[in-house]
Amino acid sequence: MSSVLSMPTNKTKVRDSNIELLRILAIMGVVVLHYNNWNIGGGLRYVEAGSVNQTVLIILESVFICAVNLFMLITGFFSCTSQKRNLSKVLMLLLQVSVFRMIRYLKTTGEVISGSGFLLILLPVNYFVILYTAVYLISPYVNLILNKLNKKEIMKFLGLCIFLFSFWPTIVDVIKSTTGAKNGLSTISMYGDDRGYTFVNFLLMYMIGAGLRLLNIKVKKRYAAIIFFCCVLLLSIWGSFNSSIAWSYCNPIVILEAIAIFLFFRQIDLKSKLVNNLSKSTFTCFLFHNIILDKYGISSAVGGTVIYMISHIVFTCVTIYLISFFVFQIWNVVSKPIEKLLNNIFKKVKFDFTVNL
Repeated sequence: MSSVLSMPTNKTKVRDSNIELLRILAIMGVVVLHYNNWNIGGGLRYVEAGSVNQTVLIILESVFICAVNLFMLITGFFSCTSQKRNLSKVLMLLLQVSVFRMIRYLKTTGEVISGSGFLLILLPVNYFVILYTAVYLISPYVNLILNKLNKKEIMKFLGLCIFLFSFWPTIVDVIKSTTGAKNGLSTISMYGDDRGYTFVNFLLMYMIGAGLRLLNIKVKKRYAAIIFFCCVLLLSIWGSFNSSIAWSYCNPIVILEAIAIFLFFRQIDLKSKLVNNLSKSTFTCFLFHNIILDKYGISSAVGGTVIYMISHIVFTCVTIYLISFFVFQIWNVVSKPIEKLLNNIFKKVKFDFTVNL
């Protein structure tokens, strides 16, 4: 697992540059989502209601809302036949979260704290990493189940999971928003689907990715592109009047959007050492972008012309990613001795986190 956004692959195998490019675009999509986020970048909060700029931001939100699902789908696709899991990698990821939390705290407050407050800041609080890690650790057992099923059984199983944990929760959301029905209808939790910020949705996307590989599903690029743009259109319309349901990670349209764009990129023939090298910093970008995003003057940008705003969004994504790449190089040098030490410890205690198929 070279990063939390990329599960382990054979080190001797060259990474698929087309998928590495998709990962780079997806993490830039996360930057766009946070650029728009009401409480982070504030783009959708500051933009003038009913303006062209608002329409553009809604469309961009609809384009990139599948980014988190994409990372889990990619993980499932490339990890469904791999049973080896590296606990030291997990610990290093959690450590990286803690370090970047501390950097963000110091940058925001400028104060050094001690005692219980220091321990609180060092906790690896990050919903994505925690849920991802949970899926990562149990995925060998999930693989064991999926690899024992034939293709027809896999299709039935995935179809049932998608209905129970995507279609039905979304239907429940619509029922609740139109009738005021109380909690208790969702198959995910008593309190609903939490907009897909759940272990259930992460695991569902992992299994969908695994299913795409095990079933060898392929779609022509033009059809995948049509499906993707239809999803964007539907989500843009839906999101303009009910964003909480439309832009939920477990919305079946958002899931279909992730599947379509993945199948599109799978058919792109690309071999690039530059792309493969750049993609290594996706997780660093995921952690680092929120530290500097507030320095980009988003409130002013969304109030300018539409050309200026779009240019500003592109500039923000590209520069943040490039800065993150250099930050990753520093982290890589600093963290290698720690990771080596952890690996040696696990070897000495003969810890093996491998499940045989």
